[in-house]
Amino acid sequence: MQKVDHLRTQLKQEMAGKGVLATEPVFDPQLEAVGAKRLDTAFAQAIDEGNDPTPAAMSEWQGKLKIMKQLR
Repeated sequence: MQKVDHLRTQLKQEMAGKGVLATEPVFDPQLEAVGAKRLDTAFAQAIDEGNDPTPAAMSEWQGKLKIMKQLR
């Protein structure tokens, strides 16, 4: 259990305040637990509900992905 606690602490330090793009909200509780912020909602919510994302949600998600790739 010590290894898990150590890993959780390490993730909190590395992820606190960082933005994350998700394709589905299923992992939201884990993201919140380590202090990460989900940058999209409409795209992931549509997928989770079994719907196609709107063109606006797709455009927003792709724009954020492009920015994140440039920041690497």
